[in-house]
Amino acid sequence: MGVVAPVAGGVHVFVRLTPRASREEVYGIAEGTDGTALHVRVRAVPEKGKVNKALLELLAKWLGVPKTKVTLVSGGKSRLKRIHIAGLSDELIDAVNSRIAELS
Repeated sequence: MGVVAPVAGGVHVFVRLTPRASREEVYGIAEGTDGTALHVRVRAVPEKGKVNKALLELLAKWLGVPKTKVTLVSGGKSRLKRIHIAGLSDELIDAVNSRIAELS
């Protein structure tokens, strides 16, 4: 499974999240036994949804989409998360892949 997958109404992006980081960033690809995911760090602490909110805001900014288009699908209390980004699948896949290419 890749980092991004087309779904009805947009795409799902798979994320491996590190909370309590010294800075907020999307910094690479994480390869694990559970698949491939975008590696993301946020400063927020994992309490009362602060980490998830910080993640959604960071991904929206990173992709240049409105915050309202980015929602958490699964992994609310896990480091591995699935994020839905609403919009045209082909355009979003291209945007995610081009941003990933910039990380290398």
